[in-house]
Amino acid sequence: LPVCRERVILEKSAAMAALLLPIVLAFAGVLFMGNAVADLGLSMRGILAANVGLFLLVLLHGCLAMAVGAATGSRALAAAIAATVAVGSFLLHGFGVFDAAVRRVAIFTPYDWYFREMPVLNGFSDGHAILAASVALMLGAAMLAFRRRDLQTTVALPGSRRRRGRAEASRATALRSGRLLTSVFGKSIWLRRRSIIVWALGLCGIAALTMFFWPMLKGSIAEFQAIVDMFPREVFAAFGMSDPNDLLTAGGFVSSRVYASAGLILVLAFAIGMGTASIAGEERRGTMELQLASPLTRRRILLEAFAAMLTLIAVLGLALCVVMAVGNATIGLDLSLESIVAATTGLALTGVFFGAL
Repeated sequence: LPVCRERVILEKSAAMAALLLPIVLAFAGVLFMGNAVADLGLSMRGILAANVGLFLLVLLHGCLAMAVGAATGSRALAAAIAATVAVGSFLLHGFGVFDAAVRRVAIFTPYDWYFREMPVLNGFSDGHAILAASVALMLGAAMLAFRRRDLQTTVALPGSRRRRGRAEASRATALRSGRLLTSVFGKSIWLRRRSIIVWALGLCGIAALTMFFWPMLKGSIAEFQAIVDMFPREVFAAFGMSDPNDLLTAGGFVSSRVYASAGLILVLAFAIGMGTASIAGEERRGTMELQLASPLTRRRILLEAFAAMLTLIAVLGLALCVVMAVGNATIGLDLSLESIVAATTGLALTGVFFGAL
């Protein structure tokens, strides 16, 4: 039966919500049992509010990715934008505590809506309503974008000047990319030529924002020290920080955000996504048979896919290294170029490891 495009979006979003729901319910169950066993003193209303907010937050970013994909037809670009918005929202919410101007921006981010009024303690707030409205808005944007976009085709329909123009543009692009598309390596690079820019901007934005806030924290280092001393070392160890006093230095503070949390998550998301799409993704889409039918051995296909991932992660690392070096010289973080290169290399190699895995 013919299905309208709006129904496609609605059914796919419903499937996404249905797959997300068991995960959130499992998390809520663990929180409920932990509350009973450890006597955390959380109310049922708070646990419910926190998990409803979590469900809406994740669903919002999924719908954002769907809207970008519906508008552009690019899976990689959709993932890059959604991941960048998620990490940027988290950072803005955290840094908003230290600066009023950033706080005024942070109140418009999804993570602020999710965490507004501390739902696990105080229950539902207007943030839940904003998240639900944003989900509906993203769904509407996805349906509108998908309805208005011409699906990719190289066939010019009779009497359709617009489609003929698109077909000619598609053929011209194919000619320009012909050299790249003759290899698995080139194809992998070509398909991510736009999304890698968004990933790089997101990663560099995290680094720039983190470095920008260091002078503010440095001016109130005594208060920051008091906050660090409030918590036992085991709390910081749970987040991968063996020595919490490192947060009181420029290198430790930047590393905690860029190389050990937000930046690391972004690089891992890119590497794992590309690693899964290189072989398993091609097989699932039914395009692996075309590659195996070409005069290429399986070993060469695997090595070229790995080389493409390595190249793009190196691009991310190089962009981050340049931004870190410029920020270090501009803001005066007193970091050596060797330490910046070493930390960035470690970040890139971590991404390569998990991507290859």
